[in-house]
Amino acid sequence: MPVAYHIGARDRQWGRARDALAPPATDQGVYTPPVSVMGTRLPPLPAAKLPKRTQPGSEGWIGGSRPGKRRGTMRACMGDTPLIPVRRGPWRLATIILLAGLAIMVALTFQSYGTTWDEEYHSVYGNAVLGWYRTFFQDRTALQYGDLYLYGGLFDALAQLATRVLPFGEYESRHLVGAALGLVGIAATWRLAALLAGERGGFIAAVILALTPPYWGHAFANPKDAPFAALSTLAIVAALSSARAVPRIPWRSAVEAGAAAGCAMGVRVVGILLLGWLALAWMGHLLARRPPEGWGRALAQLSLRYAAAVAVAWAIMLVGWPWAQLSPWLRPFQALRQLGHFQMVYDVLFDGRTWPSSALPPTYVPTWFALTLPETYFVGAMAGMAVVGLALAGRRGALAKAIDVGVIAGAALLLPIVAVIAGTNVYDGQRHFLFVMPLLAALAGAGLSSFLGTRAPWPLRVGIGAAAVVAAGVTALDAVRLHPYEYVYFNRGIAGGLRGAAGRYETDYWGATYREGAEWLLASYRSPPGRPIRVAILHVVGREGVPLLYVFDVRRPY
Repeated sequence: MPVAYHIGARDRQWGRARDALAPPATDQGVYTPPVSVMGTRLPPLPAAKLPKRTQPGSEGWIGGSRPGKRRGTMRACMGDTPLIPVRRGPWRLATIILLAGLAIMVALTFQSYGTTWDEEYHSVYGNAVLGWYRTFFQDRTALQYGDLYLYGGLFDALAQLATRVLPFGEYESRHLVGAALGLVGIAATWRLAALLAGERGGFIAAVILALTPPYWGHAFANPKDAPFAALSTLAIVAALSSARAVPRIPWRSAVEAGAAAGCAMGVRVVGILLLGWLALAWMGHLLARRPPEGWGRALAQLSLRYAAAVAVAWAIMLVGWPWAQLSPWLRPFQALRQLGHFQMVYDVLFDGRTWPSSALPPTYVPTWFALTLPETYFVGAMAGMAVVGLALAGRRGALAKAIDVGVIAGAALLLPIVAVIAGTNVYDGQRHFLFVMPLLAALAGAGLSSFLGTRAPWPLRVGIGAAAVVAAGVTALDAVRLHPYEYVYFNRGIAGGLRGAAGRYETDYWGATYREGAEWLLASYRSPPGRPIRVAILHVVGREGVPLLYVFDVRRPY
């Protein structure tokens, strides 16, 4: 079973790190280490003493490629290893089991979610995008439909195609497609955290995101923000994965990074920022590694591959965006500007008071995240802050790791910070910033895993681990109780749960409970004719003792 170790993790691991980093044998049958560890160059090691997993042609080479190939050796030398030593097999298997279990949950529950306010509009827009192609660009509905023409219709078009194939209702089919993409987001979060802290960190991050009720609930019935959250996480994964090969990034990796970013841009144009994070990741890793072939040649190679990534991303974005196709290089930026100055104003319940969405206090977005992120995020954040110096200080590759963490944190926090500073017109809680959750989950999982592998006193490690497990269990219990309205979740530690937040903050702002209310009305109530006017509450849809929907009977006298 292959074991991955960070270079120089502990003195007693030097031999194992040396084994893992050894390149193919020379003519004299001796392996010469390609790099020094913690400033000390390792002595040559006879090939006969190497374990089987590091012999040329064996599998399990750190960095993902066979050691017989130079690219695999370079990736191993450049730090494609976790911060803390973790056995790969069990945690990879645990993640596969987790994702399989989540897929089964999706299959069993996707038909129980109600239709939200925006879904009908997105359904029409998806059909309009398909009509644009079906009529050979004659049906121009997609060029002027509401304000959705300012968004890419990639997800909506694919979801509408699925409704024509799947044997379910239109919205049930859309919910299934959205939930499947939500699982992609969880898998991407696993990979993102695994890049930082190994397979164990990836597994913990996947569990944290899967037990994030707002993310899970939105995945089924949010046709814009949830797909963007999953796809933007995938784009960050592609950016950081390809950055590990800097400056000799394979063309395939560049195309994959561009494709992932383009898919996100094809849902929300603000995904253009992902191209900036891609450039930052590549340049950061280039500065950290000082290319041996010289800066000029390295920059030329990166520029060509970055141009290819941008071209691929732009092409994919335009596929599902008819309005932008009419001016491919200008209209995406026009849409970005118009959406940044959204004119429609809604009444918003915040902190027990009704505010216009255009005049909310700057604490609106931070408060919503504080109230709706499960406690596992805060435990992971504390563990991560505690481990930063211990996990990174004095190690080779520390700068590259810091760049990865910086890109993830920057991609998560930049837009919320801009929204707060600029006083952006926002509403519906944290919905527009749902993409933050997978990135924060990756950081929390990596931080928690790294902390558990440090030399901190064992009672402290046990305490942090136990706190994370208890927090995850409480969140899972709350999610079960809220089903299928997970998106109205509030944490217990700060918000006091749904009961503590009801009446002070918005709950079912998207009308997901209407389905349950309508089903009860059709199955349970028949209005007797000929009686005087009456207004009565017939049924209450609620969770955790909090009413989310009232079913009224209102009849006029004859």
